[in-house]
Amino acid sequence: MQEVTSGVLAIFVGLMAEQWAVESQVEVLQRTELAGCPVTLGSVGRKPVVVCRTGLGDRRGRAAVQAVLSEHAPSAVVSARMAASVPDEVRLGDLVLCEKTYSWLGHTRAPEPAPEADRRLLMLAEQAARGASMRYTLGDVLTLWRSAAGALDRERAMNLGGMAVVDAGGYAVAEAARDKRVPFVAVRVALGRVIDVGSEVLSLAAERGYLRPARVALYYLPRPHRVPALVRLAVGVRKATRRLASFTGGFLREWDLEP
Repeated sequence: MQEVTSGVLAIFVGLMAEQWAVESQVEVLQRTELAGCPVTLGSVGRKPVVVCRTGLGDRRGRAAVQAVLSEHAPSAVVSARMAASVPDEVRLGDLVLCEKTYSWLGHTRAPEPAPEADRRLLMLAEQAARGASMRYTLGDVLTLWRSAAGALDRERAMNLGGMAVVDAGGYAVAEAARDKRVPFVAVRVALGRVIDVGSEVLSLAAERGYLRPARVALYYLPRPHRVPALVRLAVGVRKATRRLASFTGGFLREWDLEP
């Protein structure tokens, strides 16, 4: 097991809502960009934190992670995202602490050894979840790349055994941290299955990880029957965002206490 040191903690998120949740728990010192992605430099207590919003897409995500790891040489990496639940028992707002991270190839998961969570970081995550009185489970996460997130691919991925949640791009962070030998853990706040009724929203989002109101309006105005699904998704995202903020605050307190 790799030891956690007192260096920079890098937290990677995908969407703006996730960025807000994380940054609400950080003292923000500076905002900049790397590889075209927003990067926030901050601190928690006596320790530095870097928050990067990778946005959507495989190529963009990999470029952002590589740039942050090269520029800041973090001593640990956290991937914090919302994700769709696979088993029914993983409910909206539940926390999944991911032991392994897999990539979806369009018909099955990648055959290579999956990146695994650092056990020390996983323990800190469990302590934070308990401290925040959050329902959590240990499980695995599967990444559906944006280009492979069609209805058929989603159905096949959801039927794949052993997964707790499915996300839309988190594998790039896990892979880069493994290759750089940086301690890593992935944390997912479950959206339940509300994403299933509003999955088209991902295709309406900008690559930088936020919804463009004009595109949303143009899509839903001629499809009023789809609006209730969008509302349910929005309510789910709001709840998941609050849970992510609560967990992040607890995790950062645990991190600050580390020697």
